[in-house]
Amino acid sequence: MMNSKILLASLLITSCSGSPTAVPAPTPNISATVNAAVSAAVATAVVSPATPAPTIAATVDAPKPTMTPVATATATQSSKPSGADAVISAFKAAGLPIGEFVVFTDEADPNKFLGRPGQYIGKATWKDTRIKDEKNIEVIAGGGIEIFPTLESLKPRKALLDETSKIPLLAEYVYQNDKMILRLSHKLTPSQAKAYEDVFMKLK
Repeated sequence: MMNSKILLASLLITSCSGSPTAVPAPTPNISATVNAAVSAAVATAVVSPATPAPTIAATVDAPKPTMTPVATATATQSSKPSGADAVISAFKAAGLPIGEFVVFTDEADPNKFLGRPGQYIGKATWKDTRIKDEKNIEVIAGGGIEIFPTLESLKPRKALLDETSKIPLLAEYVYQNDKMILRLSHKLTPSQAKAYEDVFMKLK
């Protein structure tokens, strides 16, 4: 009986003393580790504000002011014209319908008389705006003025104009005031020509 108990105890001790079963180590949580690392990086990161791009201010030079000369009228005590252009100015001032006009130089005079010995020293022609069928700026389109240095030099020219005016196609109104000759187109009516004459004869 004693031997049976000893044998049973030996078996129990033998079965308990067998090789122990290995318990596996717990698998680390990789996701938790990564998340923790990212959180730590974000917490310690320093965000630098974006540096604004420099603003380039364009500089534009202000335009310099332009001085525009202003014409001023000068009063004169004498009504005597200083040249052919002065006669045209007198007609304009009187309200006569002067259109385009030409004040000739000795090179531009089609008759080649201007400034020559014994001829006129001033000449201009203009268009009267009431004459519509003439395009050139000639006496027939309105009128003309011729100024001579002396009465003696004027006489032959005046005589020639008086003679040619007897021809219907060449007829003109011809007036003399001192050393000036006024020529007007025959296309003007007598009353229209008289308006020119009245102003012209007052020029002294």
